[in-house]
Amino acid sequence: MLIALLIANSGSGAGRHLEGLSLPGRWIRDPATVSPEDVRAADLVALFGGDGTLQRTLTQILRQMPVTDLPPVAVLPFGTTNMNAKALNRAQNRKAAVAGLEQMIRSGSCRTQPRPLVRADGDDGPQYGFFFGLGVIARVVERWNAERKPGALANQFRSLRAMVTSLGGISSETCISVDGAPHRVYGLLASTLDRLLFGSRPYWGEGHPGDLRLTWVDSSAPALFRHAPDLLRGKPRMAGVPGYVSRTVETVELRFEGPWILDGEIFHSEGRSLRISRSEPIHWLSL
Repeated sequence: MLIALLIANSGSGAGRHLEGLSLPGRWIRDPATVSPEDVRAADLVALFGGDGTLQRTLTQILRQMPVTDLPPVAVLPFGTTNMNAKALNRAQNRKAAVAGLEQMIRSGSCRTQPRPLVRADGDDGPQYGFFFGLGVIARVVERWNAERKPGALANQFRSLRAMVTSLGGISSETCISVDGAPHRVYGLLASTLDRLLFGSRPYWGEGHPGDLRLTWVDSSAPALFRHAPDLLRGKPRMAGVPGYVSRTVETVELRFEGPWILDGEIFHSEGRSLRISRSEPIHWLSL
């Protein structure tokens, strides 16, 4: 049997469903109290929460220990948004994910897949997550956070409504520097996941699983609403549309003023350098 460290965020969107879970392992009910010693003593780490739980918990852990010391990590969908769990797991609901985790713990073996996180290095130290965004993306998240309530399905609709209303109501642009070159953008994202919210895949061109994919839309890009379906599906034809840029990068240095997000957590830049790169690969359990 594997030694499991079970980290639960009871305050997450679906945290009420944690009551009554009975799994073999050591439970920590406050992610903020997890120490490197707790992690090193385990054969696997399981995170019960949403995207924000993953972002905050792994940032806390990886600021204190190297990625190479991290055992395999499982992400179970107990949050308000569960984009990361859906991207990493075959099971698409909580019950199946919990059953898969229990089977791995008791059998003593587990299936894993290597994938790096996005690492954002600013003045306050590194932050880790799977999805970085700025511009309209950050404003969508701010609006969605103001409206969200318990209930995964309801929040899926609120996410979509926030996206649509923000796309239709924004007249501003974000001035950024990408590796020293100035741009005025509507929005920019970076991720190491193959698929994002609602199954979107907003990248085109060459790339492999785990690559750091960077996509942005210039503020002067034509016909955003007409091109949005092809943008979100990463259609190859987008490569020929001016103002829509997608590439694979190892690192990128950004400068801008305004909000940015990592897995739904909101941060702010005051115009200083923000370096976006990949972490070393983490081994994720495939539940």
